[in-house]
Amino acid sequence: MTAGAHGGGTVPLDVRHLYLNRITVIGSAPHGAGDMDASLRAAAEGRHRATIDRIMPLEEAAEAHRIVAAGEGLGKVVLVPPGIAPQPAAPRAA
Repeated sequence: MTAGAHGGGTVPLDVRHLYLNRITVIGSAPHGAGDMDASLRAAAEGRHRATIDRIMPLEEAAEAHRIVAAGEGLGKVVLVPPGIAPQPAAPRAA
């Protein structure tokens, strides 16, 4: 989720990346000051879900960065600090 034109009004877009990774882009113009509140409320209620590719210990941050930079996997790579038990990722929908 993003709000605002962080990169300006025009940004370069390689649509092949969208197609090959089955990425959906949904956008709308803001309708009012409550839009951000509604989005944050939806996130807090669990209505926005991130696809998690893998969960790795923080000590493997260099490898995690390599995985992301190489475009391997599908979804987010989550780093877990020492002493925190990683939570299993929810199964992916078929």
